[in-house]
Amino acid sequence: MGARIHDDGTLSPALVRRLQRLVLLWQRDRGRPGAIGTIVLSGGRPKGHPGEVAEAGVMAEWLMAAGVPGQMMVLEDVSRTTRENALYSLMWARRCGVRKVHVLTDWAHLPRAMLVFLIIGRGWGIRVRGVAAPLSWSWSSLRAIGRECAAIAADAIRAWHVSRP
Repeated sequence: MGARIHDDGTLSPALVRRLQRLVLLWQRDRGRPGAIGTIVLSGGRPKGHPGEVAEAGVMAEWLMAAGVPGQMMVLEDVSRTTRENALYSLMWARRCGVRKVHVLTDWAHLPRAMLVFLIIGRGWGIRVRGVAAPLSWSWSSLRAIGRECAAIAADAIRAWHVSRP
């Protein structure tokens, strides 16, 4: 899942941690049965910045620079929220017949992301597992935890409405 890209084009520490975790997993599993097949990079343009580059595209560039083959990546570059990340990524999975996905995000964001992905995915027969990138402890991480707690109920209700037949 995407995270903030600064106005000067640099990646936020949260996004770098997520991408570093993904590269480590890809390097570890390369060539093994059940290894990472397709990487869906989920993140659109920031709200209020329609001319800015989408998070998914920036993530793809970073990953290719780290050695991950571009043909492994699918860019979901429309979403702007966690719920949209889940909806559009799972719509792609459903269209392609994918039955199992892994969601990679910060550990503080993982409970909310998993709740949304699980609600939508279950309705479509897609199993979901979570993978956490580390979270550095700082005042901003404490704010992130507070934001996640406040948003979890609203996102769960919205996801439930999306997942209903």
